Amino acid sequence: LVKNYVENLGFEYISASTKEEFKKYVDFFTSNDIYEKPILFEVFTNSDDESEALHMIRNIKTSTKGIVKDKIRKILPNNAKNEIKKILGR
Repeated sequence: LVKNYVENLGFEYISASTKEEFKKYVDFFTSNDIYEKPILFEVFTNSDDESEALHMIRNIKTSTKGIVKDKIRKILPNNAKNEIKKILGR
């Protein structure tokens, strides 16, 4: 359905239903090359994989400092956290 629609609009259509198909087309889709037509890349996922990926993205630790802060927050009692906040002026 989408394929015919976007091709009628002049787009290049590619799709992937498996990890292997995705890997096959991802470099083409993300290339800096300029193509004759715009590209639509439709990727089909299952809900379990999508939920797991979303969970992983939401829980990415971006820095060592952030990881350390999270670990300290988990092990310190609330009164110690409050004292640290007072010392830091927060």
